[in-house]
Amino acid sequence: MNCVILGPSQFNKIKLFGKINDVLAYIDEAAEFFANNFEEILIVPDTGLSLLVAKKYKQKKPEGKIIGYVPDITKGGKSLDEYYKFCDEIKGIGGGWHNLNTQLTRKSEYVFCLGFSAGVLIELCSVKYNQQYLNLKTKIFIDERCISSKLPKEVCVDLKNLNYFKNFISLEEKFKKHGL
Repeated sequence: MNCVILGPSQFNKIKLFGKINDVLAYIDEAAEFFANNFEEILIVPDTGLSLLVAKKYKQKKPEGKIIGYVPDITKGGKSLDEYYKFCDEIKGIGGGWHNLNTQLTRKSEYVFCLGFSAGVLIELCSVKYNQQYLNLKTKIFIDERCISSKLPKEVCVDLKNLNYFKNFISLEEKFKKHGL
C-alpha cells in the first residue's frame, strides 16, 4: 500500500503558522506512522517537509520505498537533481509543474497533508476533479497541528473523504479500527 505526502517546501511554515514547536520530533512521529502503515510513500523530492519525513521513514523502514515524482519538463524551474538520491525511484510526469500537482494525487488512494503552501493547495484542490471525473475514492488527511486554519467551507464541499486529524496516534488507531 502507498500514500502521497504533501507538505510545504519551506518546512518552517508548520512551526510559524501551525502548532508544531519541535519540527524534528514531528518529523520522527510522522515517519513512524508512515513506516507502520505504508510500503511506499510518494513525494515531490525538494527541500520540503515531505522529503524530510521520507528520509526519516527510510531509516525506520529500510525496505520501504520512496518514489519521487517530478515534471518531465522543468524549464524555468529549479533543479531537483540533488534530492533524487534520497528516492528509490524517480518518475516523471509530463506537462510541467501544473500537471505534476494534478497528477500526483491520482497515484494513491491516500493523500496526507502536513501543512499548507500554494502548491499544496493546488494538489489538494485537484483531488476534486480526480474524484468527480475519474471516480477515484481518494481519502485526504490533513494534520490540524500544521496549519493556521482549516480549508474554507467553499473548498470542503468539493472534496469527498476529507479528514482532519489531531495527531498520528489517533490516526493510527482510526486506521486499525476502520481498516483504512
